[in-house]
Amino acid sequence: MLQHGRWRMAKTPVGRDIRQTGSLLTLAPFPLTAPPNFVSDIFYLSLAMFHFGYQRTIQEMDDFAKHSDELQRHIDRLENDINWQGTPFQQRTEVVVNQAKNELAKVKSTSYSFTVQLLDPEHVFRSMAFTTFVSTWVVRFVDPKKKHPNPLAE
Repeated sequence: MLQHGRWRMAKTPVGRDIRQTGSLLTLAPFPLTAPPNFVSDIFYLSLAMFHFGYQRTIQEMDDFAKHSDELQRHIDRLENDINWQGTPFQQRTEVVVNQAKNELAKVKSTSYSFTVQLLDPEHVFRSMAFTTFVSTWVVRFVDPKKKHPNPLAE
């Protein structure tokens, strides 16, 4: 019998179809060793949202910077190469350069909007306070006396 969270499923042989295995899947009551703790649940949700929100925004901003650099190199390469001028490909190459410049403008504007959000003083202050809180919680969690920060953990 396999159990994950609220679902319990018997081991099934390979090759059964959904009708044959559907009857083996049952909803089982979640075995709780202690009553749910609302504060802990909110803490873990906040930690997950911090990871998926703030830290993901920083990663996206780094990705935009890399993409912006690649677009700029592509534009420079096309503009510095004069072999396409005066050829049947001139019109198409000019369209590609203009499309790349438009894409670069979009990427830069998005990157600037991320920068405004990430450099907001109130946002930075709250993020640092939350990070400090999480760090203190982790140290207290591994402290054998469970008294950190007073006295300091050894």
